[in-house]
Amino acid sequence: APLLKSQAGTVTRACLHYEVRVPEGFRYAKGGKLPGLYGGDAPSGGESAGEGGFSMRLMWRAQGALEAYAYVASLEPGSSIGRGSASLVPGRWTAIDLEIALNDPQRANGWLRLRVDGRLAIKREDLRYRDSAAIGIDGLMFSSFFGGDDPGWASPVDQSIDFRDFALYRQ
Repeated sequence: APLLKSQAGTVTRACLHYEVRVPEGFRYAKGGKLPGLYGGDAPSGGESAGEGGFSMRLMWRAQGALEAYAYVASLEPGSSIGRGSASLVPGRWTAIDLEIALNDPQRANGWLRLRVDGRLAIKREDLRYRDSAAIGIDGLMFSSFFGGDDPGWASPVDQSIDFRDFALYRQ
């Protein structure tokens, strides 16, 4: 069931806040996924987005480079936005604020703002998250794992990531 509900109906703007820490010596491999926001059927794993829903998560890459990882109607599934605009620093907490506003149906006027430790790292204002007004922001998509389509994405050793201070705000 959706976490976010509005008295006026569909939630179209929300912000997810959390903190993440990778330990000293963390081995990033090719990359992995971090939490984000979703609506509808929360597409991932190469699924198409738009009519049934969207997802906007974060992803780490080699050396901790961050990016927004988008499953939205206007982009190819799993598109990278702003790769390397900020990074995770091993051994310290990194504050994440992922804010999105959905587009008007059939228009590319949705936006994304990612603040990392209070600094604006990504700003994009031309996104089409959805094709139907029935799709809103439903809540937190918490999936964190090493991942991609070949063994080079796998973690080379057993390791963990810490999370804290989750908050989800609507409009």
